Amino acid sequence: MKVFNIPTTKKDFFYKYLVVLSGIVDIRPVAMRVFAGFLYWNDYYKHIDKEERNLLIFNKETRSKILQGIDISRASLDNQLTYLRKKDLLLGNTINPKYEIFYDTHKELMFSFKLEDND
Repeated sequence: MKVFNIPTTKKDFFYKYLVVLSGIVDIRPVAMRVFAGFLYWNDYYKHIDKEERNLLIFNKETRSKILQGIDISRASLDNQLTYLRKKDLLLGNTINPKYEIFYDTHKELMFSFKLEDND
């Protein structure tokens, strides 16, 4: 098994996670930053049950914090949210569980390649 150590901080962890996944999930750079912001706030509120957490991370105040962090307009944020929903990274106002990750419990990713015999 190959191991690549990626130095990070909690603030950058979610963005770097998406950068690693970008070879699998095709996502635009601005949308990646937006989604990383939602992953960060989802982790921040992880002690709250999922339904209440979703209300918190998708509310106006949290959206404003994400806007400030990446310096985009509210209209651009709305466009990125539509894009993330089309890519199934967001399911309505919920993070798709397939891509949900928490800083303190998910420190490793494993990839399994399914090789096809089409040489």
